[in-house]
Amino acid sequence: MRVLVALSWLALILGPEVLLSQEPALVGEYLGSSGCFDCHEIPSPAAEERLKTDFFINLTEAKNWVFKDKHARAFINVRDTDLGKQMLEILGIEKLAMADQCTSCHSNPHWLKTNGGMEAARTVYKESGVTCESCHGASSLWDTKHRSVRWRAESPETKVGLGMSDIRNPVTRASICFSCHIGDVSQNRVVTHEMYAAGHPPLPSIELETFLEKMPGHWRTVEEKKSGRFTNDDAFYSANGISESKYRRLESVVLSSAVAFRTSVKLIEQQAARSNKPGGPAWPELAMFDCYSCHHDLKLPSWRQVRANEVHGYKLRPGRPQLLYWPTTLLPLSGQELDGVNVSLREVGMALDRRPFGDPVEIGLAAGKVMVQVDDLLESIKGVSLGEGDEVAALKRLCALAESPTVDYESARQIGWAFTVILQTYEPWASDAAFREPIEQLEVQLKLNLPWGQEGKIEEQLHAALQAVSDYEPEEFREIMRKLASLLGK
Repeated sequence: MRVLVALSWLALILGPEVLLSQEPALVGEYLGSSGCFDCHEIPSPAAEERLKTDFFINLTEAKNWVFKDKHARAFINVRDTDLGKQMLEILGIEKLAMADQCTSCHSNPHWLKTNGGMEAARTVYKESGVTCESCHGASSLWDTKHRSVRWRAESPETKVGLGMSDIRNPVTRASICFSCHIGDVSQNRVVTHEMYAAGHPPLPSIELETFLEKMPGHWRTVEEKKSGRFTNDDAFYSANGISESKYRRLESVVLSSAVAFRTSVKLIEQQAARSNKPGGPAWPELAMFDCYSCHHDLKLPSWRQVRANEVHGYKLRPGRPQLLYWPTTLLPLSGQELDGVNVSLREVGMALDRRPFGDPVEIGLAAGKVMVQVDDLLESIKGVSLGEGDEVAALKRLCALAESPTVDYESARQIGWAFTVILQTYEPWASDAAFREPIEQLEVQLKLNLPWGQEGKIEEQLHAALQAVSDYEPEEFREIMRKLASLLGK
């Protein structure tokens, strides 16, 4: 049997020439999102009639984004909520339009260009949050063209050349999302320890397929598109190389986890390099380290004391704050050789062990070495498609990963989220009620159901979320995963 998910299916989706196109150069200008509402808010009578035979979109994407998606309220949450106002006051921010540490993630380039010089920035529901162009790219060169059904037959390379982000490409999609949800120094997208102290909610670990499923989406998935027909559908599938595999989501879980790892390492490398420049920030930036290395209850017995406190074979000195290692959790699902990556990560751990928080020069060099290796890892994931049995192999592998003595709360969440996503592709799941109880136990222990949608507010659930971290016991988590492993069979 194939080794677990030698998930090198990537070429089926992207083609090898775009494997590492994570940061395409921006082309064109940002026009703002108001024009998108012309079509994507409410269908016209003529469009309603056409939609009966054209299942590509529903033309209510913009309306769904406004009323259901948290991203639409990203700027409002900073400017107009009690928590946002509190943070602005504590941080001494008076001209929010100029505060790029907030707007870099909570707004978009068009709004910044329009309002950046204003003393009192406007809140415009169509324009001021994380809007259409934040994800789909500057639209001046492709907006008119994409209004025609012929646009569906254009290749991703053509669209990218006009400034559109190819978010069907799982590398690009994950890179865009993680630039905020993990961070990117080059775009000033860094949640600092100072911002946390002012009240910014902790950034949780993120499994992208889970987050996309729960946003809720304002799009039709590939599976939904395939349930009907639409104009130029054959040309669309041919031009975009959309995988016909029912394991597309499993593919995305594995690939996006590699991108999460790459993004976290890049963040470390960039921050370390910036701290060495004149006028740069002081090292360490505490927010880049595991918060719960310091912020945890002191209690006996404690799993933190008895666990094998190691980083890939290197035993760490007690009390040394560590970088976030949850992005490494799902890497073994790639089926690729990870010995080189593990050796380099051990070098990072040793640098942190020599003195608290390590030396930024040494940390930066070690992180840069890991970056090269993870780029090679991404490039190597190509050429082999998934087949029957691979989802079971992935699920069993996740159960085995749960046995690691170093699985902390955020790492356990990675395993839990990935397991629940992949389980949906496992046919017995739909008919075997025995899976329900342990999955519900996972959801309760790890609070896998985040406050999705605009109704759920993190500040209202933060106390319970932090309590779940405090109450987490790895052995309870492992027992649940053992139950799931037994259901999957030998």
